[in-house]
Amino acid sequence: MGAAHPAHGPRPRPAATETPFPPARSPGVVTLGPARFDTRTGALVGLGDLTVDDAALGLWRAPTDNDRGVGWDRPDAPSQADQWAALRLDGMVSRLVSLDVAGTALVVRTRVAPPVHDVGVDVTWRWTSDGTSLTGDLTVEPYGPWSCDWARVGLDLTVAAPLEGMAWQGLGPGPRYPDTGQAARRGWWDVGRDELAVRTVRPQEHGARVVQDATVRLGGPAHLRVRGDDLAVTARPWSRRTVAATAHDHELPRTDVAHVSVDAAQHGIGTASCGQGVLEAYRLRPRTVRWQVVLSAVPVGDGGGRADA
Repeated sequence: MGAAHPAHGPRPRPAATETPFPPARSPGVVTLGPARFDTRTGALVGLGDLTVDDAALGLWRAPTDNDRGVGWDRPDAPSQADQWAALRLDGMVSRLVSLDVAGTALVVRTRVAPPVHDVGVDVTWRWTSDGTSLTGDLTVEPYGPWSCDWARVGLDLTVAAPLEGMAWQGLGPGPRYPDTGQAARRGWWDVGRDELAVRTVRPQEHGARVVQDATVRLGGPAHLRVRGDDLAVTARPWSRRTVAATAHDHELPRTDVAHVSVDAAQHGIGTASCGQGVLEAYRLRPRTVRWQVVLSAVPVGDGGGRADA
C-alpha cells in the first residue's frame, strides 16, 4: 500500500508561465525551453534529459470487462468496446495542419481521425515555457457525425525509460474513474510500479490516479513531473494496444519504456458485464474539451522524485 500524508489547505493549481521563454527554430526541430518538437509532425520529442518516443492525443482505452458487456438498460445496442472498434478509435492518425511561432508560444494544430470514417477531432496545442517547465494549453474540438461516446480525452506520452513508480498529490491511494473510487481521499501518495497496476486475469484498462502534482519515477537520467487541476494520470510499462491484445496477465511483456497518459476527461466504467451500462452523468459524449498541463523533467536525486519535495 502506498505511503500516505494528509493534505492540508486548498488544492494547488498549475502555475502559469511567468517569464515566457521564446521558441527557437532550427532545421527539423523547434526548441522551447527544455522541450524539443519535430517540425514534420508538431509532436513533442524531448523534454530535458527525457526522450519522448511518441506524443499523441488519445480517445481510446483498453476495453474493460464492462466495456465488453451489454448493459441491461441498452440490450439492443452494441457493447461499448464494439462501438469503439467499429470506429477504429484504437487506430487514430494525426496529420499536422500548421506549426507557428506566435510571440513566445508555439502553436501546433493537428487533425486526428480514424481511417475511413468521416469523423475526428481538431486539436490546438499551445505550448509556452519559462525555460524550466513546459505548459500546454490544449483544445480538442470534434467534427463529423460521431456515433459513440469517447473513452477518454488525453495526452499520451511514450518515454524512453523504464517505469519505476509514481509520487503524487491528489486522490489515492488507489485508482479513480468518474464512477469508481469514491473512497479515494486527498493526500500525498508514493507507490512503486507494481502498485500502480490493478492486475486482472485478462488485462484491461486500469490505474488512473487523479492528481494535481505527480512525479512519474523513471529508470533514467530524469523523472517526469506532471501538474494540472485534477488530471487523471496513468503510468504503466505497456501501451493500451498491448494491454488489449494480451489474453492473460502473465503474458504481458517486460519493457524498458514508460507509457504515461494525462487525461482531461474520462468515460465511466459502469457495470455492463453484469448489470447496466455507464450512467448518463458519467458518459463522455463527444464535445469540446480544453485543459492545461505543465510538464517538466526532474533530474534524478532532485528531491528524490517526490511530488511533494
